[in-house]
Amino acid sequence: MRKPDKPERQRRVWRMTPEAPLGEFVDADEKPAKPTAQPGPDELQPSSYVRSSWDLLTGLEVTENQARRMLNDVVSYRGYLEQKEGRSVPETVAAHRWRAEVYDRVLAMVPADLVDRLAPAEVFHEILEHRWFLSEQAGTDVGTTAAAQAYIARILPQITSTLTVLPEPQD
Repeated sequence: MRKPDKPERQRRVWRMTPEAPLGEFVDADEKPAKPTAQPGPDELQPSSYVRSSWDLLTGLEVTENQARRMLNDVVSYRGYLEQKEGRSVPETVAAHRWRAEVYDRVLAMVPADLVDRLAPAEVFHEILEHRWFLSEQAGTDVGTTAAAQAYIARILPQITSTLTVLPEPQD
């Protein structure tokens, strides 16, 4: 009796193009399009490009380094969504889903007595950095939720409040 043939596994790679500046999965055998023109000096520099892309995709105002790290997280999340759903996911859809399903959920984990320690975007940025350190120690990706739990329990309480509470005005 002959075993049924397994379907051929499709090889895909992540490629960034002018049409998909954050990148997209494409067939590994697909030839990349040749650039039509070299960017001029008046065009967006990479740092401002990252910030403006981030602002447009998520609506979050962040610093350049925060934008870069969070964009990498969105790109990773987009790859996860495409693998999970078996279809291409537009970068805007991935960014909005990342905002609702990752960013907002992680920030909702911060207890009310600790929300004044850092700005929300800085807390998330710090959690991503903490995830990297924990993953390096573990030798595998520990995930954002586990990193958030560890960061909120161990590190965030040690940070002094950045919010200044003014005394009530006296009549």
